[in-house]
Formats: sequence, C-alpha cells, structure tokens
Amino acid sequence: QEALDRAQEAAAEAAIRAQRHALAGTAGEFELVTYSSTGCVHCSDWDRELQTAQAEWWKVEHPGHVVFDHKICWVGRDPGPNFGECTDAKVDEFPTVSLFHHDSAGGREEAIPFSGPHT
Repeated sequence: QEALDRAQEAAAEAAIRAQRHALAGTAGEFELVTYSSTGCVHCSDWDRELQTAQAEWWKVEHPGHVVFDHKICWVGRDPGPNFGECTDAKVDEFPTVSLFHHDSAGGREEAIPFSGPHT
C-alpha cells in the first residue's frame, strides 16, 4: 500500500507540474494549495476528498484556471520536502488549505485569507 501511495503521489505531482507549465503566469489563474503532514489522519481524509473534487473539476470546462498543489510539510517527525515553503507560509496546523490568485503582473496573493478556527 505504501508503494502505491508513493506512486499516486508522484503521478499527482507530475500532473501539477504539467498544469503549472501550461498555465504559468496566466492572469486570473487560481492556485489551491494544501499543506499537510504524512502523520495527519485529517490530511489523508482531505486528500481523498480533494482528489475526487479535482477529478470532477477537470471534467467540466470552467472560465478560470485552477492549479491544485500539495505541499508536504512533515514526514513523520522530520521536515518534509516542502518544509521551507510551509515555513514561509506560516503553516503550523494540518491540513491547511490556501487559495491564491495570480495577477497580470505575475504576482500571487492569497485570494481569501482564512481567519476562522481549525476544527
């Protein structure tokens, strides 16, 4: 099962890279970023739901572009491959989901800052 999970994760990362390459720098593009930890049960539940939502999203043509991204902040008790990005984003609870908007100048800003409690 672990090998299958790693293979699915690698395929998802490749799809994200392809999306980013195709849509890079597009004004109006949105980016939905999930920050997670491998030891987080809620993260696993969210990942399954997000994969389903992402598959449904791409079945329908939408006027805007959305890139789905996943950052692994921790692997067990060790920093994960995206630890630096998680630290820069000040992520300290998992899962954390952020929606970013890309502007015409190539900037990226959080479209809807989250201010509620984590449950």
